[in-house]
Formats: sequence, C-alpha cells, structure tokens
Amino acid sequence: MDKTYPLNDYQASMFNVEMKYPGTGICNIGGTLTYHNPVDFKMLSSALNIFIQATPAIRLRLNCNNRLYISDFYPRNFPTYDFSHKSQEEIDLFISKWLSEPFELYDNDLFEYCFLILPGDKQALCMKMHHILGDMVAVFSFLDKLGNIYEQILRGETPDVSEDKRYIETMLHPSVDYKMQDKAKAYFSSIMDYLDSSSSQDRDDSVAESVNYKLPGAIYRLIRDFCAQNRLAPIHVFYAALSIYLSGISSTQDVIIGSVHANRLKKHMDIFGMYANTLPLMVQVQSKENFSELCRRISAGLLKIMRYSAHTTLAQITKENRISGNLFDVSVSYVTEGFLPEIKNGTWKIYRSGHSEVPIRFYIHELGDGIHYEVQYLCSIYTKEYIDSLISHVFHIMEQGVINNPPVEEINLLTDEDIHAYALLNDTADIHNFPTVCELFGKMALQNPDKIALVDENISFTYRQALEMSNQIAHLLEQMSLPKGSVAAIMTGRCAYLPIAMLGVMKAGHAFLPVDPRAPEKVRNASIAECSVLLTLSKYGGDGIFVDKIILQNTGSIDRSESCSAAYRMKTSGSTGTSKTVEISHLSLSARLQWMHNRYGLNRRILQKTVSTFDVSLWELLSIAFGATLVVLPDGAEKLPDKIAQWINEYRIEMVHFVPSMLNAFLAYTRAHNIKCPSLRIPFLSRQPCL
Repeated sequence: MDKTYPLNDYQASMFNVEMKYPGTGICNIGGTLTYHNPVDFKMLSSALNIFIQATPAIRLRLNCNNRLYISDFYPRNFPTYDFSHKSQEEIDLFISKWLSEPFELYDNDLFEYCFLILPGDKQALCMKMHHILGDMVAVFSFLDKLGNIYEQILRGETPDVSEDKRYIETMLHPSVDYKMQDKAKAYFSSIMDYLDSSSSQDRDDSVAESVNYKLPGAIYRLIRDFCAQNRLAPIHVFYAALSIYLSGISSTQDVIIGSVHANRLKKHMDIFGMYANTLPLMVQVQSKENFSELCRRISAGLLKIMRYSAHTTLAQITKENRISGNLFDVSVSYVTEGFLPEIKNGTWKIYRSGHSEVPIRFYIHELGDGIHYEVQYLCSIYTKEYIDSLISHVFHIMEQGVINNPPVEEINLLTDEDIHAYALLNDTADIHNFPTVCELFGKMALQNPDKIALVDENISFTYRQALEMSNQIAHLLEQMSLPKGSVAAIMTGRCAYLPIAMLGVMKAGHAFLPVDPRAPEKVRNASIAECSVLLTLSKYGGDGIFVDKIILQNTGSIDRSESCSAAYRMKTSGSTGTSKTVEISHLSLSARLQWMHNRYGLNRRILQKTVSTFDVSLWELLSIAFGATLVVLPDGAEKLPDKIAQWINEYRIEMVHFVPSMLNAFLAYTRAHNIKCPSLRIPFLSRQPCL
C-alpha cells in the first residue's frame, strides 16, 4: 500500500453520490451472466481469479483518507447458491437484494461475485462492483475477457496473466488539456446563461424502481427511414421528442437533460475502469422549426458535449456556475448493439440497485430487434402509471415527427387516450344542476349541527354556530341595500371567521374579494377601494363589519346565491406588471369543489394554511360545505415546519396543501427530529414546478 492515488474526476463524482446517500448501495452496478452451456464453476473460479490478478484496476481500494491504492492479489473464493427449485421471482428478488447491499467502503474489495444454479440445468455468474471501479463498459470488458480466459482453461491452455496497467497509468500520469478545459468551461457557462438561476430540487430520498418498454416495430421502422433520409440516429429522435414533451408540460422553451457519455475511444473499449460522465444537454425547443431541424441541433449539441466529456464533469459545471441542487431531473444513457463487446458464451441481464440520484433516468438499448427502454424513477415522486404515460407521449411525439416532419408547433402532445379523457372531463351536461356551495353548506349544517366545523388558535365553531353566523352576516349586508352582485372585501387574516364571512357574503347574493392584512398598505387600500363594503376583525379597525363582534339577532335561513352569478373575485399576482382581477361564478366554484370531494373526499380533518389571496385556499376554506373539520393555522405559521408538524399531530390532520419547497423544508425538519405524522393521508402539491 506504498502507492496511493487521488480519485479522478469521474470516480470523485461517484464518491460524492455515495456520501450523499450512504448505506444505500446507490453506486452498485452489476447483473447476471446466464450461460448457454453448462460450466465448471471450479474452472470459472480460476478464470475469475486470473482476471483479478491481471487487472489491478479491479483491486483498487479506498483508504481512510479517501485515496485509492491497489491491494495485493490473493485467490478469492466465490459462493454458490442453489436456486434449481426456485421460481424466477425468487431468483430476481435474491439478486436484487444482493446487488443493493452496500459495500464496506474502506480497505475492502469493491467487487463481489457468486455462482447460481438455476432451474432447467442452467447456471449463472452474478457480479457487482462499486461505480468507483468501473462503468457499464467496464462490465462488458470484464465479461469479454473472462470468457476468453475460461475458454483457454477449457482447452488446456495457460492463460496470459500479464497485468493490464493501462487504467492505472492514466491515474499515475493524468493528461490535462488546459485549452480544452477552458473551452468546456466557456461552453457550459454559456448555456447556463439561458437557464433560470434556480435549479431542480435536491433530493434526499433515493429509492427507485424500474420499468421496461419496447418501441413498437412500426414506429421503429419509420424512425430508421427518417434517420437514413436526414443523416441522423434514433437517439436524436428520442431526445427531440422528450424535449418537446418536457417543454410542453413545463411551459418553457429551454430544456436541460443529463446525457451520459462512455467517454472512451474505440481502441479503449476493452479497458477496465471508470470513464463514464454525465453532462447537461441544453435544448431550446423552437416552435417554428421542423422536427428534423430540432433533431439536427440536438445531434450537434451531443457531439459538442462529447468532445468536452473528458475535460469537465457535472460537479465542476455546477460549482463554476454556482448552481445548487440538481441541474436536471431527467438523464439519458444510450447504447447501440455494436458499441459493446459481444458476449459469446451467455446472456447478460442488468440489475439495478434500487436507488437513483436522478428522478427519471432512461437506459436505452438499440439492439437487432429494435429499441428497448428501461426507465428508472424515484418512487417518492413518480408512479408507474406516470412513467407509462410519459413513455406513451414520447412515442406519440416521435411517430408524428418522423412521419411528416412537421413544425414543432404542429405536433400534438395529446394522445388518443388524452383526448378521450378530456372529453369525459368536459362533459358538463349535468353541471348546471350543481347546487351552490351555500346550499351544500346549509344541508351539511342541518345534518351535523353539533360537529366541529372550524378551529383556530383562539376559538372553535360547530356547524350550527357557523351557519347562524353566516346567516347573520347575510342579513346585515341585505339591510345595507347594496346593489345585487356587489363586491365585499374580506380582510380577517387566517382565522375561523374567514370561511364564515365568505359564506355570509355569498348568501347575501354578493361576491367576496380576499384581502391580506399583511400586504403593503397601498395594495390593501387599492383592493378595499374596489369594494362596496369591508368585513374585517376588530383588531384591524376601520369602517366595516367586525365579524368577530357580531351579535346574533337574525339567524334565519337566507340564501340569495345563484349559479350564474359571481361567487368571488381574486387578484392575480401581478407578475406581468399590473395585478388583474378575475371573477369566478358560483357554478365554477361548486363544480371545482365537488370534483375534488368526489376524487379525494373533503370530509376530513384539513389544515388550512394557504393565504386567502391565493386561489388554492378556496378548497381548504370551503371544505366545510362537505363535512370537513377545518383547522386554521395561525398567520405566519405556514412558513414554520415545526408549527405545521405540531398542528398536524395535535389535531390529527389528514389532508394538507404544500408548495414543493415548503414540503422539502417540512420533510427535512421531521427527519432531523424523528417526527412522525401518522394521521396525514393526503398531501397536495401545487404552485411551484414539481418535476
């Protein structure tokens, strides 16, 4: 252990992933080689040991200083497992579990082998190694060399055991092309300028699953013809279709995808070592250009970053451009049949470790019978149904693109299934018979008069009390002789009185406009000036109805709300320069809330934490029309993970809304303090990109 080596850039990238997700086996790669003919495990063990002796790169180990050294060779023993009477499901489960078990990282072998006896007199070799040692090209190089050594032993020949020091030489004498490094730095800095300064969210969870697809033969033939006519490759068609889809769902022209490169010359394909590098491909989806033009720009972009793959890494790019978190949420690894060595003596099957640092990763293999797609996805973010839909849309876009080569803007993102689903959603034959929210709430209050409807930090109301107060507010407004359809400003902050005030205004036949008391005075005053009356709390003062000081005198039933009239007004955020006012009818409000109730069930314990000036707050506040117990978080607590967790557990909350950034903060807090929220059943995410 006299000589040690620093991790090269590619090994360091894998080490950083390992450190981010310790104990997960996230950096393990491997699979099984199932032999076509019976093998002698004793001879195969000899072949394995000869390979290990002749390949110092596989004997690299990490020391406690995170430097590499080459361990001395000694013959290894490899276990054998008898699965001859097991099902394929049991075999796959064993291999997956074995592959996902993490390596003891320091001063230990970073590779393992075992033999399997399979049903039907078949035999297999299982291998796994840490990504620090090598990439998937290294795996195939190993399989090719092992096969040759084994055949030599069978023929009674003495295999060549001279050491292959080529990879170690690159570690001893790394070549640095500073000119190319500068060019790579300038290029990636230039494309980062096109992107938003924020990056995708950094993820703590790495548990992933995989699902496999095959491109339909008819589409594959169309793609091959299209590529031949346009001097392209099928991967360019896939990148183009994926970019169009990602651009469409994210409403952005600029799409960034991680592109995995083998980073080897043809003559180096047989070297065992870690060379693979993932770099960002930035695609600008331009609506007026033809599909083939987009494919050609992608081809040029891939060639350019391929040139720079040996001169920079993703870690360097993000550091130099001061990017936090992940630069992309989707990555693509593409392999053609002629790219890898042929495996003569068996069939290789790749197994994944069950973990990923990228939310969606495509492994694409173009083989003799077509193109195969394996999609690995984070289970905490996506479902198999979502991935099925993603693949379906990408195939649909590819087919359109290669048939007529249309302009991008003419490519339809909707599949036939989408069109059918949207037709069902837009079948509004019964919508005009929907009762208003006021009617729904009235019926609910009569059915459950003593059930708690509203709770805040100071007070609680039963359904009977909430109904009586809303009726009293409606009578007070009616006595003011306001024109029908007038607008009432509601400035109460987040409290139990807020939904009661909303119902009272609607019952009087008017529309409400939420006003945030924490907004700048100029903004508050401008909103209030648009309205005929103000409903507020006594602590805010001013001229208006203090809903917390109402004396119940006339609580008889009143409901002037009509489906066709306005239920409320909402101010837009003003991101385009000037805030606008949007008016929503009782019919639209009722249809939206009834859909949500039918889909998720609003008769739950719900935490109200969204500011009332955001439209998302309406389903929270008016869930009492469907039997909810609404727990109203204090103003300002929506930014405090500890308060949110406390209220969720104290009030046994079942449903809550988050923006993704706040959910990340909440999860980080609960993990750090080992806090569980067993009552929580349905968290919703919106308002920020979730991909």
